[in-house]
Amino acid sequence: MTNKEAGEQLENLRAHCSDMLRHTFTDGEDIWGKDLEALDLAIKALEQEPKWIPVSERLPDTDDDVLVTDGVDMFVAWYKWQEWRSSDNNFEINTPVDAWMPLPEPYKTESEGKE
Repeated sequence: MTNKEAGEQLENLRAHCSDMLRHTFTDGEDIWGKDLEALDLAIKALEQEPKWIPVSERLPDTDDDVLVTDGVDMFVAWYKWQEWRSSDNNFEINTPVDAWMPLPEPYKTESEGKE
């Protein structure tokens, strides 16, 4: 199952839970309401997951580092002046880049995330 198919299945399940909530007269809010909340979180997580962007579709808007792939390997690079450059040594990448995606946010421990 692909992420898109999983998202569609979760949407269908959410609609079913919503229907069940409307037809339940006792304690339905406790049971189906929590299921709806969990499904909403799962759907949101799938929607926010980074996706590969084919270079034939578009290139990065800025010269920030991005994750790129040639269909076999992945590496961090940036695109500027109509060429891909390796972020670790600034050399031109000689393999064709098929797709790219933004880098994820850096990891933060729980104590770093609290302000």
